[in-house]
Amino acid sequence: MGDFTDADESRVVSEGRAAVLSLPPISSCPRPQVTWFREGQKIIPSSRM
Repeated sequence: MGDFTDADESRVVSEGRAAVLSLPPISSCPRPQVTWFREGQKIIPSSRM
């Protein structure tokens, strides 16, 4: 994995709206696995998310 800047990013959006994060491209093998949580519960990916 290459070097990247560790910068916290915070977004506030209205309920039902999309939050778009500006993240730098990171090359790695294998690809990182990302898991999202809401109120402590894992969000299961779907066509909505």
